[in-house]
Amino acid sequence: MRNFSVEFEITKEPEGTRVFYQEPQKIKTGTMNGLVDFSQYGAGNYLAHIAIVDKDKHLYSHIPFSVGLESLNEKSYMQQILVISGLCLLVYGLFRVAQNVTYNHTHET
Repeated sequence: MRNFSVEFEITKEPEGTRVFYQEPQKIKTGTMNGLVDFSQYGAGNYLAHIAIVDKDKHLYSHIPFSVGLESLNEKSYMQQILVISGLCLLVYGLFRVAQNVTYNHTHET
C-alpha cells in the first residue's frame, strides 16, 4: 500500500452528500487518519468510498456504515430468538419421536 495513492471519501446516503474527502496521496506509514464530525450531518446511513491508484490503474471499494442509529430493543430480539429456537427444538423432538414410533411399529409386525 505504501507505493500506491489512496483517495478517501465519505458520503451521506441516499443523498450522496459529501461529508469528508481526502485527495489521492501516498500513505507512507501504511495507515491513514481522518477526523470526521458526523454531528453536522446527523444520524443516518453513510458510504465510505476508497480508491487505490497505481499509475493508470484504479481499484474502488465502497463500505456502507451507519452512525447514530439505534437498533431495536435487544431484549425483543433475544425473546424472538429464544421462542424460535424453542419451537425448532419442539418440532425436531416431535419428528424424532414420530420416527422412533414408526420404526418400532414397523419392526414389531
